[in-house]
Amino acid sequence: LPLEQQRVLHLRFGFTGEPKTLADCGEEFGKHRSGVRFIEAHALRKLRTRFHRIYSNIDLDEKQS
Repeated sequence: LPLEQQRVLHLRFGFTGEPKTLADCGEEFGKHRSGVRFIEAHALRKLRTRFHRIYSNIDLDEKQS
């Protein structure tokens, strides 16, 4: 993920401390809450897509163990 998306997820989910609100993240990035929400949604969509691509390539036998 690009650095900005990584930073938004770290702040929003509290990976490096307390989770931040959209407004708090917006102040830090100089963006409106909706801009931060867009960045967060885009990053999560990328991660889900990558996860599904990787997970769908695993054999069913490996998924059960």
